[in-house]
Amino acid sequence: MDPEIHVDEAQPQKKKGLVCQPDDFNVGDTYCVLGLKRSKRPIPIAGQAFKITAINFPFIVVDLATVQPHPPVTIDTRFVNLMKVDRSFALAQIGEDATQQDQGQNPIHQLFRQHEHQQQQRRRNF
Repeated sequence: MDPEIHVDEAQPQKKKGLVCQPDDFNVGDTYCVLGLKRSKRPIPIAGQAFKITAINFPFIVVDLATVQPHPPVTIDTRFVNLMKVDRSFALAQIGEDATQQDQGQNPIHQLFRQHEHQQQQRRRNF
């Protein structure tokens, strides 16, 4: 008799802190660049948290978690390894406490809303 295989057991669970494959990416999730594929050379953006705002493989458009306003960045996923990170990681990069519960007052949410507003204005002019 064949042992039963449950769907939950057959599918691997997504975990933060591991290299992600392109089919794991979701708009709105927070990631960071781990490094260049097949290279040990450091790159300036390594470790910088960002939120994915659009996906059109092999490219993703991201908003960086920075204190300074920054235009959206396009990343070619064929050349970099990305890893999923917690929201607290992105908040720490802008000097905020991850335990803040009020998303309306949270600076990273304010930055993302500001970027979304700017993108809407760009779309109207496009």
